[in-house]
Amino acid sequence: MRKLYYFIVILLVFYSPVFSQQPIQMVKIGKENFVDVTVDVLIYFFEQKFEDWENEMKKLGYTLMDKQDSVSIYSKGNMQTQMQAISVNKQGVASIYWYDYEGCKSSMSKLFDSLKPYLVMKGDEFDWYAYKTYIIATKTEYNYFCEQIHIKKDKRADAKVK
Repeated sequence: MRKLYYFIVILLVFYSPVFSQQPIQMVKIGKENFVDVTVDVLIYFFEQKFEDWENEMKKLGYTLMDKQDSVSIYSKGNMQTQMQAISVNKQGVASIYWYDYEGCKSSMSKLFDSLKPYLVMKGDEFDWYAYKTYIIATKTEYNYFCEQIHIKKDKRADAKVK
């Protein structure tokens, strides 16, 4: 019985981190595998500690594109054809950008569709959504096909939850 107990403890110690991590699904677009962006993935990136997020980006094959005082941007792909950029800044905003100059294909259309019930306002530049305790902004530019999604905490929603 004692051996079984130790075996279970060892399993929990070594394998619980594997099961607790958010699985990031990749999707092949063109020649590259990119993060398949969902609301859960967006929230997962947003809620991670900065160091954990950076390590996740590197594990997924993204490289540091730009790092300034307040923002770090990791990207994958080629700016001349297709590229995905993911950033986190110190003001508490996580963003994902998709550029497709080759086939002008959306990588976030399913995500945008899933947000429709949460639409708060359609703006001139961004559409705004209230999802749980988050504010999400989306934008699509067709002149050079760029999709953007940004997320931050809605402090008013936090006040209501307390």
